[in-house]
Amino acid sequence: MLDFLAKLNSGRIGRRNFLLGSFIIGIGGLFLFLLISGLLQFTTNTIILLVGAMLMIFLALVESYLYYALIIRRLHDLNKSWISALFLFAPVISFILAIQLFFFEGTKGSNRFGKSNLKKTLLQDVFNL
Repeated sequence: MLDFLAKLNSGRIGRRNFLLGSFIIGIGGLFLFLLISGLLQFTTNTIILLVGAMLMIFLALVESYLYYALIIRRLHDLNKSWISALFLFAPVISFILAIQLFFFEGTKGSNRFGKSNLKKTLLQDVFNL
């Protein structure tokens, strides 16, 4: 399991797969959030509401981890380290970084994070297959 989590943060991912992965994570998280909140509206039991709230928090943490793993791998494609992801918390710099993530072409050929994965599909790219 830990090997799988380590693979999520290593390697490179191109613009197309970054956009597709972001879309899948966002839509999947939204669907699960709406499903859980829709089911919780029919109960007044405090324990069930508490468990549902904890489940939503867990879902948000998992979704955030997956999205930041994609961001780190996209930064690797731009030949930047994971530390650059910390700039997403700075207001003006985060906008510039987002433009780089979505629109700038990655390093051609190999860089210090590995070789280019342009011909891989999303599943191959994300899970390092």
